[in-house]
Amino acid sequence: YSPADELRAPVTVRALVLGALLIPPNILWVQTMELIWNSGQPTMLSLFFNAVFTITVLALINLLLRRYAPSWAFSAGELATVYIMISLASAVGGHDFLQVLVNELPSVPYYDNPINNWQELFSSYLASGLLVADRGAVWDFWEGDAFLYSAAAIRPWLVPLGTWTIFVLALLGIMMLLNVFVWRRWTEQEKLTYPLTDIPFKLTQPGYQIIGPQLMGATLFWVGFGLAAAIDILNGIGTLYPSVPVIHTTAIDLSPQLQTYPWRAMGKTWVSVYPFAIGLGYLMPQDFLFSCWFFYWFWKLELVGSYLTGYQRMGLPFVREQTVGAYIGIALFALWVGRRYFAAVVSDVLRGIHPSDERRQALPYSVILIGLIITSGIALHFVTAQLGVTLTPALIYLTGYLLLSLAITRMRAEFGLPVHDLFTGPLDMMARIGGERWLGEANVKGLSLL
Repeated sequence: YSPADELRAPVTVRALVLGALLIPPNILWVQTMELIWNSGQPTMLSLFFNAVFTITVLALINLLLRRYAPSWAFSAGELATVYIMISLASAVGGHDFLQVLVNELPSVPYYDNPINNWQELFSSYLASGLLVADRGAVWDFWEGDAFLYSAAAIRPWLVPLGTWTIFVLALLGIMMLLNVFVWRRWTEQEKLTYPLTDIPFKLTQPGYQIIGPQLMGATLFWVGFGLAAAIDILNGIGTLYPSVPVIHTTAIDLSPQLQTYPWRAMGKTWVSVYPFAIGLGYLMPQDFLFSCWFFYWFWKLELVGSYLTGYQRMGLPFVREQTVGAYIGIALFALWVGRRYFAAVVSDVLRGIHPSDERRQALPYSVILIGLIITSGIALHFVTAQLGVTLTPALIYLTGYLLLSLAITRMRAEFGLPVHDLFTGPLDMMARIGGERWLGEANVKGLSLL
């Protein structure tokens, strides 16, 4: 018997109930920081600190339960279940997901003006209930000073929220099923380490291990924690009392010092010393850390080279295109190295054979493949039927989106990358490569809502 065996224990009802009860306060915490304070941004980092904090508090409470009420103590599997539930809920309700979607739904009537002509441009989506059309509800949402919890206030939102919920659930279903499909290949055959799971895994360990030398009892842990906390506290005091000196760890832009020819082509050049980034860096491979540092400056020199030769007017060095190309390359590489395994699994399912490793799967492979077909069909139907996008652009868009998502998942699993920047998407690339005329007005409007 080992802690690893306990993690594989069945999920319990009380763990699901506890996770469900902790999700609302965590979402309130996340949205207060990200939408109201615009500070912290916990879901912009792949290790959500609100989830880590919650599981730390539960782990410490669990120490008391193991000592004074052992029958009530949580197993490592139960704590892991709660952590996963909070993390998934935070991702869905966090930055650049539902926080953006909900704000998009009532935007057209509020921001319509004679210049953008949004009311006419998106009239079909307003009429179909895909967007909130009721001006009273739209005004109350943006201006406030209205009572939300009434039938009259909620009714205009029901159809848009219901319609988009179906699409979001289908999208999440595709992601979850893909994760279940690739996990054995990535974990047991390629031996990916999932570095960002190291801290939560240690926190869920039973007994007094979390305060032992492996984690909270480690001198280096407290030195690192103390330095980071001291810097944060000092800077917080300095914000309230400007006379107190601070230690600048936030991003510093070097561009004001780079105004001479040709260095001004580098544009915004940020240098920062974030304690959390340094801490997460210890969980990542050194060659990957070097690659991040090297290519940041390599791209800056590409900008200088394009400026010197005059080709920047043509869009060189095509940073966005290079970025998407790198992401797509990572996804295709992950699929290529596992092609024989994936092909064998699909072949066995089509022939009615149960793959030998299926009993270790969360779902049978046949269920995974059928589920992928159903959820992909729902997502494709939404894009074509609800958004009015023709079949080929819809397929290209969804395929590109899933490849980008697979690449990000692979980076998290292999390197533990804490953050990633991707200031573009499938529609942008489709327009840049094929042109907006090829896409057509209806497809551009429909895909822009995604």
